[in-house]
Amino acid sequence: MHKLKVYILAGGQSKRFGADKARAIIQGEPILVRQANQWSTNGYSVTVVASSIDCYSDLSLASIADERPYQGPLSGLRTVLEFHQARNLASPFIVTSCDFLSNGVDLIRPLLDAWNDECWGVVYQSDRYQPFPGLYSTHCLEPVRATFSTCKLDSGYRPSMQNFLKGLNGRLITKELDAAVHLHSFNTQAELQNWIAAFCN
Repeated sequence: MHKLKVYILAGGQSKRFGADKARAIIQGEPILVRQANQWSTNGYSVTVVASSIDCYSDLSLASIADERPYQGPLSGLRTVLEFHQARNLASPFIVTSCDFLSNGVDLIRPLLDAWNDECWGVVYQSDRYQPFPGLYSTHCLEPVRATFSTCKLDSGYRPSMQNFLKGLNGRLITKELDAAVHLHSFNTQAELQNWIAAFCN
């Protein structure tokens, strides 16, 4: 399979972190740049889904604006799906999140091996779905639209990524996550510093 497009979701508020998580510094560079470099040096084309089109212009990263910023990862996925379909881009594509600390390039290869043209997505699963990094196709767009059409966003409710993936039923391929493999991400400053202390020294 040819190298795919990668979308990094970075349109959240980072409330628990207290600052923009995408700009958190790891070994001298923002995590968003670190992630983008991991993918691009392996031949993938990277686009950031940000709260606004110029949010990360100083980092020289290609970006698109989240259509519904601060509404959670499913909103970011919907933006990617709309963008992909409008341009008739080939599926599948890769979606990951800006707070993902593990090397997504290594983790995506088993998912690529599991992909077939009949499925709508491939993700890892442990005790729950692990949506990022994951493979998705534009077939997911209508189910995502349907999910948003039934919720009241102005009430503060954010549609659940877990419920969305569960609703794909037989269209979703899941790959069991090996006990020795960990998908590291962070929500707080302490979680990030603990990871840096464990893996970057």
